[in-house]
Amino acid sequence: MRVTTSPRSPATPRNCPARSPRLDGVIATLECTVEHRLDGGDHEIIVGRVREVETSDDDAAPLVFWRGGYASLG
Repeated sequence: MRVTTSPRSPATPRNCPARSPRLDGVIATLECTVEHRLDGGDHEIIVGRVREVETSDDDAAPLVFWRGGYASLG
């Protein structure tokens, strides 16, 4: 399996010590456990507890999805 995070940065799956899949080439990963599952009508709302955080030394700006569109914080 190959996933592309940007045109210049291909990512390949790898496993971290907690055995959850991670992608190379991303600027941050969060590992969470599910604390609550809530009924959201036509979807389910998952509330998680962050157990591990990894960040890269890359200076790329994060991409966020807000109010129906993507924006960069950089």
